[in-house]
Amino acid sequence: MVALAVDVAAGVSSRYVLNAALSWTDELGGLLLVWMTFLGAVVALDRRTHLDMDPFGPRVSARVRIALRATADLALAVFLVVILWNGSLIVTRLGSTMSVSLPVSRGLLQSVMPVSAALMLVVLAARWLLPEATAESRRHALASKTPALAGRENEGVE
Repeated sequence: MVALAVDVAAGVSSRYVLNAALSWTDELGGLLLVWMTFLGAVVALDRRTHLDMDPFGPRVSARVRIALRATADLALAVFLVVILWNGSLIVTRLGSTMSVSLPVSRGLLQSVMPVSAALMLVVLAARWLLPEATAESRRHALASKTPALAGRENEGVE
């Protein structure tokens, strides 16, 4: 986020103060924003802070709630596999093409799609296979050790 702020400040300063725009600041800013968004989605998935709709809530049994969550996670996993596959194809196709204003391969710039999809698949797998490795489990463990956090242990968890 600091790099994005510095990039935007450099772009604005060069354009309006020096009256000579830097050619690379727009592309770098967009690239940093995309990477922050995709990698932030991985963190949000791990913390269960993504937008979540639960129309049934407490009206269904715990067993049904678990089945619904498993179904939603399975649908998400299928979607992530599609992103991983297509993102890998895009990276492969753009691998030899250079960026317009940065000395970097466009494939490397677009690699955030398959990387973030793979990381989200790892988070989903950990949620079901290693529940103690998830952010939710770590938050509960920390809350049980720290009385000040005990009231916040369910924040962001539906």
